[in-house]
Amino acid sequence: PCEEPIIISEFNYNNSIPGNNAGDWIELYNNTTATINLNSYVFKDSKNNNEYIFPSVSIAPNSFIVISNNLSLFSLHHPLVSNFIGQFNFGLSSDDGIRIYDNTETLINSFTYDTLSPWSAIPSELNFTNEYNFYNGYLDQNSGLSWFVGCLGGSPGTQFISCTASVDQEDDNTDHFVSLFPNPASSSITLTIENPLTFDEKTEFIIYNLNGSVLEKRSITSKEIISNIVINLQDFKQGMYYVQAKQKDRSMTLPFVKM
Repeated sequence: PCEEPIIISEFNYNNSIPGNNAGDWIELYNNTTATINLNSYVFKDSKNNNEYIFPSVSIAPNSFIVISNNLSLFSLHHPLVSNFIGQFNFGLSSDDGIRIYDNTETLINSFTYDTLSPWSAIPSELNFTNEYNFYNGYLDQNSGLSWFVGCLGGSPGTQFISCTASVDQEDDNTDHFVSLFPNPASSSITLTIENPLTFDEKTEFIIYNLNGSVLEKRSITSKEIISNIVINLQDFKQGMYYVQAKQKDRSMTLPFVKM
């Protein structure tokens, strides 16, 4: 794909959990060294009659802006974000498209997405977003392998920041006994595990890909309170993976991206 001046860098859609619903939104990134005025640019989903015409708003070089379909919900869930506009009067579904046209009606960035592998279904079910992995070069945005599940709630209006994102974090009562860093990662990840108080109990973890294929499986038993396990990713292809950690009475599943 070419290196477009405006890139769709993140999107949030179809969140049906009332307490986490920040509305549907997309994030744009200015991929140039000049300020771009978005006046009369157009955002559409897969339906031609669904469109949002941008007001006269500028986006600085290497900067982001968010377009929301519910300004009240967005500001409620992201009170520290100020670079957002809207609102568009349609929603993004779990099987849809996103298109950006410039002020000459030229299509400058577009792709379609769904919840089928290699796309992740997590953003359609939990409070996570799809983040474009352009930090590792410019990839085909129509491929789910070019996107990864970011942090809880996403990172609207700014670049992705590494986090210990867990697909189990929707429940505040979850016992978070394992974390993962860095994420995304290029050569290795480190799992930090809180070991059971009964030191004869093991922790098992499994790494699998989006298709559900098991790539690595290990178990540890330690007398230390905390264990750090380094996992080599040199033989992993670029893309999204999951680590499932299990102990006797608890389990967690964490996503990570190999860059």
